[in-house]
Amino acid sequence: PQWIEDKLNHYQQVRGTQIFVRLYKKFSDLPGDPRDSLRLLYRTLAAGNENTCLLVYVADEKRWRFWIGDRLVRVLADFSGDAESEEGSRKLSEAKAQILAPAKAEVEADKARRSINAAVTSLVETLDAKTVVH
Repeated sequence: PQWIEDKLNHYQQVRGTQIFVRLYKKFSDLPGDPRDSLRLLYRTLAAGNENTCLLVYVADEKRWRFWIGDRLVRVLADFSGDAESEEGSRKLSEAKAQILAPAKAEVEADKARRSINAAVTSLVETLDAKTVVH
């Protein structure tokens, strides 16, 4: 939706972090293996920028999916070690769950538009609290 794109473009200009949101009616509508399609979409959108986030909402699953660049893994997870380690993975999963909690509450109430806004707002507020302006 345009209102979300405007919010995200403004955020990128101010903070230097790219946030993309994609909405899908069905997980099965994605080409090939849907998980691989979403990983490829993230890599394409990020184009090597480690300050990139991709939030994906799949309506038929009422589920959010979330990818972030390597630099933001350390920021969001409050972790300076190896992001691929067991501890890094656990901390990142906890951070993602916390960020997406407001969006999941709206999804459970069948309020998709409010869920999108809640996901973006929560991510932006978390990034703002943990990063400095360029």
